[in-house]
Amino acid sequence: MAFVDTEQERTRLERVYADMTEGELQAIAKDGVSLTADAMQVLSAEIARRGLDIAVSTWHPKTRPSSQVEFSTRHGIVMLAIFAGAGVALILLVIHFPQWFSGCIRTLPKSWW
Repeated sequence: MAFVDTEQERTRLERVYADMTEGELQAIAKDGVSLTADAMQVLSAEIARRGLDIAVSTWHPKTRPSSQVEFSTRHGIVMLAIFAGAGVALILLVIHFPQWFSGCIRTLPKSWW
């Protein structure tokens, strides 16, 4: 990772934000949560310099509270693999040991049928 000189970066951002229209600044301010701390400061300074009534957002509406547990596709695939593995194991057991399996079924209580 390359070292970034913060003063050079702030100067670059000042030039970039100074060249933007009010609408462009507003669009960037809406997604302020994705900016670095320096970028947020420079953006806020440019908005204040122009006297605009734009708030820099620091909260993203898609973020969830950390207390919620997220169930991802990866979790679903892992669970599917576990269930499929158990199913394959059962099928192999029935195929290779049919007498044992039929004996297990016959010994089940009638209430399970």
